[in-house]
Amino acid sequence: MSITVSLLQDGTNSHKETVDKFNEWATKLFSSDGIVPNGSIVNATPDTGDFALQANGTPDMNLDVLAGSALVTGTPTSGVSQRVLVVNSATIDDGITIAANSTGGTRYDWIYIKLDPDKMKDPASGADDVATIFTSRSTSSTTDDGTPPTYGLNIAVVTVANGATTIANSAITDARVFAGQPIAVSDIRQTSQSAWQSWTPTWTNLTAGNGTVTARYMQIGKTVFYILKFVLGSSSAIGTSPNFSLPVTAKTGAPWDIGSSHIGTTYILDSAADELTGFVLLDSATVASPTYGATAASALQMRRLSATVPMTWTTNDKFICTGFYEAA
Repeated sequence: MSITVSLLQDGTNSHKETVDKFNEWATKLFSSDGIVPNGSIVNATPDTGDFALQANGTPDMNLDVLAGSALVTGTPTSGVSQRVLVVNSATIDDGITIAANSTGGTRYDWIYIKLDPDKMKDPASGADDVATIFTSRSTSSTTDDGTPPTYGLNIAVVTVANGATTIANSAITDARVFAGQPIAVSDIRQTSQSAWQSWTPTWTNLTAGNGTVTARYMQIGKTVFYILKFVLGSSSAIGTSPNFSLPVTAKTGAPWDIGSSHIGTTYILDSAADELTGFVLLDSATVASPTYGATAASALQMRRLSATVPMTWTTNDKFICTGFYEAA
């Protein structure tokens, strides 16, 4: 019986380590593949950091692949599973060519760092033939039903419209994660955490006219916080049961039931100084409605707004909706 130490220099006794020793260490240290923990992932437009994809500046159907390092698991032919370090030393200009799409519908190209099991077993002297950037075309943006590689790390999903002739940065959905972290950076949305964003709501049964609309939101992970303020102008009008579009598509289904789930509060100020409160109701995955509270049969009930409810709306009347909900 003996106590041994791995991952040492060769030393004067020419001590040698097998690749299995390193990969055993890497596999135990990191619970999942991804960008090296001391690397960089910035989810923006365009994305930056290790192995980020960016639209070609021309623009065309090519994408650039930025430099970076990632850990990816694969199994060499006739070998055992290993987690290897993949390094891209410099930006690869036009590193990916997105194929034309003439299917009549939108397609989604899943981009991977792919490992070749034969080359893992018998690599070139520079080990520059083991990993490649690989594209799998899918009909889905959530599940790759194309030809995903046996050993690979998904780094992005590219939306390819029918008849597309260019790919913009807005068509690239970042899928990178840090090694050891199962949550995608695109879910965390780090850029949204640092500042609230403006959005322009679409109204139904409400004419904004020359009224003032202020709408802002912030998304942190799958939680969306929002505030919407509308002050009526002289040409504004409230119709029956007005609603507004949400800044981010909401998750629906239990416990977020359509038509009954409250995703915020409504504050109503009559220019005559009357104040009322109510809830914001989830009407669909993309639409919500302001309501006010009214008593009926000794109970508080939520009622929809109209031109004369809860008062006759006029210039300088306003309502403010604020709350949060779960993103789809």
